[in-house]
Amino acid sequence: MHPAFPRYCQREPFVPEDRVMIFIDNSNLMYTNLTGKKIDIGKLQKVLSNGRKLIRTYWYDGLHDVELLEKLGCQDPQLSTFKIQKDQKESFIRDVLTKKLGVTPRLTPLKYKKASGKFEPYQKGVDVLMSSDMLWFALQNAYDIAVAVTGDRDFIQVVQRIKDTGKRV
Repeated sequence: MHPAFPRYCQREPFVPEDRVMIFIDNSNLMYTNLTGKKIDIGKLQKVLSNGRKLIRTYWYDGLHDVELLEKLGCQDPQLSTFKIQKDQKESFIRDVLTKKLGVTPRLTPLKYKKASGKFEPYQKGVDVLMSSDMLWFALQNAYDIAVAVTGDRDFIQVVQRIKDTGKRV
């Protein structure tokens, strides 16, 4: 474990008036779902806000860029698969996250590398977007407590900067 984590992971006293914002990096939840464990986002919000005032939950993810894929020469059946995946994710975001749970999606287009004749998607910029939002809202005094749902060590520095503003993470 990184030496900074114990200092940053201490439990804070419960103050019901505290304003909480939750920042979820979906790539980490996706890996949990691959292990067969399903995560109920509504319950997750309740547990993480812990009786405090939940201001907003942000959901960070990558989304297939069909136009880019076509420009890169991606063809069926892979192109059709990516289109279906994009439609399914957009439907989930619209119908479940946004309408049912009030979650605000923050999406970046996926990037692609070609290997063995196939296009492999990867995320680029999601961590930067999430970090900048966390810091921006701290500086705007939009929350008292930020909850970051991520397993990425890239967030250690932004957590320190946010704590330097007097906010809790």
